[in-house]
Amino acid sequence: MVKVGMMLNNISFEYFQEKYLDSVYNLEINIFELDAWSKSSFISELDNKFSLNLVLSKNSITIGYIFSSLIIDDCYISNFAISKPFQYNGFGKILFKYFIDILLYKKSKYISLDVRTSNINAIYFYEKFGFKKIYRRKNFYKNPLEDSFTMNKLLK
Repeated sequence: MVKVGMMLNNISFEYFQEKYLDSVYNLEINIFELDAWSKSSFISELDNKFSLNLVLSKNSITIGYIFSSLIIDDCYISNFAISKPFQYNGFGKILFKYFIDILLYKKSKYISLDVRTSNINAIYFYEKFGFKKIYRRKNFYKNPLEDSFTMNKLLK
């Protein structure tokens, strides 16, 4: 059974709550700059009954998050980030695997996301988790304007 709210080796996974609003928003601005979600977008996630949003902390410092919508057995990841100082140290993999374990526990069957076509590192990351490119969306991102690859994975 997957438990959210647990701590392991000073790493904790919790559902997104109001207490994380500022730290998650600041992390978002730092990572995505011009293409960042607004604070009101995060606030709206607090009351979204279809949201499945996790926050990853290390030593009580927010270092990553994943935001998604889960409707019946279909999940769409809308936002995923790891703080720049913690990138390429396995934290993204830890959070993503934990998230997928929750989806499996909830009997989700499908997972999809969009990624910038220029974000080779992210595409490679998702492919390692078994995601496949299914189509290209023209001008999906606005700042700067860029296409996305929609990728999906069938969960077992």
